[in-house]
Amino acid sequence: MEFQQTTTAFRISDFFLFKKRIDAIDVACMLGDSSRSADFEILMPFRTERCFILSVEDILNLREILAGAKFVIELNSEIKRILRSNAVLAI
Repeated sequence: MEFQQTTTAFRISDFFLFKKRIDAIDVACMLGDSSRSADFEILMPFRTERCFILSVEDILNLREILAGAKFVIELNSEIKRILRSNAVLAI
């Protein structure tokens, strides 16, 4: 994944866990909280040395990127499944 001018490599399972953590962040709560500690969320994905310090805008942008990546992963899996089933039918 490329984000904030850096590349972070994920295993598929770790990617889905990271996406789940990003989706679970309560952006409305961050916006409603006036304390300085609510301005950013700090995350370190499993099995990486990368640390993300995310503002609300970063979280929203990252959610879009991760949703698109998840779609591509699922589409690729579905295409492979269809090709395998068609190969079995052709034999």
